[in-house]
Amino acid sequence: MSKSLKIGVVGLGNVGWNLVHRLDSKGYDVQQIVAKKNDHRKKLAKTLDADLIKSVSELDKKLDLIFLCIPDDQLQETASSIDSKSALIHCSGSTSLLDKELSGVFYPFQTFTKFFAAEWKGVPIFIEGNDKALRDMLLKIANNLSGNANEVSFEQRQAIHMSGVFGANFVNHILFLAKSILDEKNIDFAVLEPLLEETVRKAFEHSPAGSQTGPARRGDNQMISKHLELLKNAGNLSEYYKMFSDDISSTYKKS
Repeated sequence: MSKSLKIGVVGLGNVGWNLVHRLDSKGYDVQQIVAKKNDHRKKLAKTLDADLIKSVSELDKKLDLIFLCIPDDQLQETASSIDSKSALIHCSGSTSLLDKELSGVFYPFQTFTKFFAAEWKGVPIFIEGNDKALRDMLLKIANNLSGNANEVSFEQRQAIHMSGVFGANFVNHILFLAKSILDEKNIDFAVLEPLLEETVRKAFEHSPAGSQTGPARRGDNQMISKHLELLKNAGNLSEYYKMFSDDISSTYKKS
């Protein structure tokens, strides 16, 4: 298959917004977009030629692919309401193939924010499909969008998704907590940037275990006690600090 595919996209949340723009920038023919909110529709109308519609009932039955960029708990119901033989492709990390004649998964392993163009180059995109021709088609699209297409099983995709929650979602929340500590003393959040960049670089070059540092790693209980004292009136921060410190200590106590 080629870029002459007729494509529809359902949903303009974080993933849908970025996927639509990436497909368009790579020359794919996105013909219809289901967007229920008027502000989304107005912004897209200024940049894309696609037909903006409000309901899946308006989708053209001649579309080759329909990407479902909607919450997991809406996928099967939405798929069941689409009366066409178009291949239905969802972008979820933890939902199995839909119960349709042609069903696939197109899971870009990246963090997306609506109205903010994400970096796609090199992003792993994980593919599944209940038909070989469909899988090959999705792999080709994924390679065009990022250059990093991968065919995986449902079990592998679930593990990948879970690792992303730990490695990105939870880490981002920890950064939010770190920023709150700095904000309390009027310190610029940017002071953390070199430290974070070096931490990530070492984790991928030497492994997370090989680059772990800090009071808990070296068994500095006196420093841990000082920090806990400073955090005694900081709500859940002291609990989080102790939990992570205990886990790090337990992990490396034999090394």
